[in-house]
Amino acid sequence: LEFRRVLFRSSLPAGVAGSAYSATLAGTGQSPLIWSVASGPLPAGISLDASSGALSGQPTTAGSYPVTIKLTDGQGLSDSRSYTIEISMPPPPSLTVSQLTSNATPASQPSFGLILAQAYPLALSGTATLQFTPDSGLAPDPDVRFASGGTTMEFNIPAGQTAAVPSSGLFAFQAGTTAGTITLSVTLRQGSSTLQPNPFLTRTLRVAPAAPGISSVRINRTSTGFEVIIAGYSNTREITGASFTFTPASGSTLATSTVTVPVQSVFQSWFAGSGSQAYGGQFLLTVPFTVSNTSALSSVQVTLTNSAGSATGSASF
Repeated sequence: LEFRRVLFRSSLPAGVAGSAYSATLAGTGQSPLIWSVASGPLPAGISLDASSGALSGQPTTAGSYPVTIKLTDGQGLSDSRSYTIEISMPPPPSLTVSQLTSNATPASQPSFGLILAQAYPLALSGTATLQFTPDSGLAPDPDVRFASGGTTMEFNIPAGQTAAVPSSGLFAFQAGTTAGTITLSVTLRQGSSTLQPNPFLTRTLRVAPAAPGISSVRINRTSTGFEVIIAGYSNTREITGASFTFTPASGSTLATSTVTVPVQSVFQSWFAGSGSQAYGGQFLLTVPFTVSNTSALSSVQVTLTNSAGSATGSASF
């Protein structure tokens, strides 16, 4: 079999993943001419027409693909030629993070989205990663993590779409209860190729020092009076003062309505100890009071203070 080299191409054109590809091979010989792939494979999404020698389709993955094409004529004579088909990746559009501001409130659960500026013709995957850097002198906060658990989250962006879809759960994370900086970084992939730059996107959020947060206040009656139990957090990991203001029950009077309790050293010990490391800035404070008649009390207001401010909470008897 003799090929007419002017018709039997010496090279094949490059293509772009996600775009139509077309090239035709030609040769001479006894009819019918049969085209086949002797070794390869062809890029995914491209096929060879055995009777016409036409290569066509839409490649789905970028890469360099060595392939050998064989031509067999009606007499069974054959010849082959090797090619390398280069498939490049279309430039990815920019990626933005929606719904997030530059600040995060302590103990909040911000949700967000990952949005391409325009639809991409290929399916993309990626990984979102959270990193927390506490303010100087503060311990790391293990509560800074995605709602699905952990500090990494996989996602996909279907071909032709703009919005990322998390592999599990929602795009949301816990901001923790320690002052510092949260960094959200995103890596994008197309198939096994990592898109550049890597990370493709980085976003930071500041968790600024804030007044204490009081989650709950409750009263537990005891044989000698009662306890005030306060659950909360201080994202500066210190409490400098605590006061309790009591409201008398109807028809009752109180000799003293406000009591200040020295708690600074107690909190210093708690936040300096290893037992607090798993809880960020969270705490559970129990303050006992000895009284002979709790029926004279209607409610209590608790005020906690740290270096950033004060917060109040209350409970009824």
